[in-house]
Amino acid sequence: MARSVVSPPGQSFEYYGAGYEVLQQLVTDVSGKPFEEYMQSEVLKPIGMTSSTFAQPLPKSLLSIAATGHHSGGGALPGSFRLGPELTVAGLWTTPTDAAKYIISVQKSYAGSAEKPLRTRVAHEMLSPGLGSRGLGPAISGAGHSVRFGHDGFNEGYESSFTAYVHEGRGAVVMTNSGFAFMLIKEILDSISRVYDWPAYGPTTQQPPAANIHQQLVIPVPQRALAASPGRYKIGDQVTIEIYSRGRGLFVDWPGFGTAEIFATPGGRFFCLQLTFSDLGSLWLQFVNGRDGITTKILADDDGRVGLQRVD
Repeated sequence: MARSVVSPPGQSFEYYGAGYEVLQQLVTDVSGKPFEEYMQSEVLKPIGMTSSTFAQPLPKSLLSIAATGHHSGGGALPGSFRLGPELTVAGLWTTPTDAAKYIISVQKSYAGSAEKPLRTRVAHEMLSPGLGSRGLGPAISGAGHSVRFGHDGFNEGYESSFTAYVHEGRGAVVMTNSGFAFMLIKEILDSISRVYDWPAYGPTTQQPPAANIHQQLVIPVPQRALAASPGRYKIGDQVTIEIYSRGRGLFVDWPGFGTAEIFATPGGRFFCLQLTFSDLGSLWLQFVNGRDGITTKILADDDGRVGLQRVD
């Protein structure tokens, strides 16, 4: 796929993983080494990240401790995990402990107590906010002595986040081996911030909109919905999903996202958290029944958009 420059560096901000693929090739060209080899010798090993690698596929020495990725509905990824050539974007295998070592290394370099593998001058550039509240990589937030840096990770079957203070050595790393786990990650980080009395703590990274969903009161799915809605539905001309009942619950099986539960609320609304990142783009659902009482279409959100049409 061709890539092109859309604006001169430093004039605008856009989150774009392809830029890091360019950096990956730059490192390879300048060093004369494969990217994963260079990162192992110049970054991971000096920091002490002994359980981390950019190698694809995962070396046998680390395979036994690798977590199996899961769809948001709980099903394991076929083959346990996926591989990809974009090493800078989605190729780092690591652990919370190793990621914390990276954070500590950056904090020490910034404070001037360590110059390897990151020089103090570069650490200051790295943690200075620019366009889009970004440093050289991490997202930056807060101000003064409470300034923080962090980043989120969203790969198929895995989600993670870290946040750390530039000063005083505070920070935390949370990793999960499931899709749509960010609300749990956010709750854990919020709890850590309260227990350890983090100053002026708030969101640091590019957390998804679903992280701001408030708790909902749910009720058992009405019997009429359990009887009327199961079947196969399409969104557009491509994706076909299946809605089915199991016991007193209602579930959706969405290709690429696994199986997830649909919940009912006292106000007659339905929601499925995992659908936030699907082609539907909404977690809220409204079932529309035909004259025979069978669901014919499912509206997305509350704006009347037709999200899904029954096909059987």
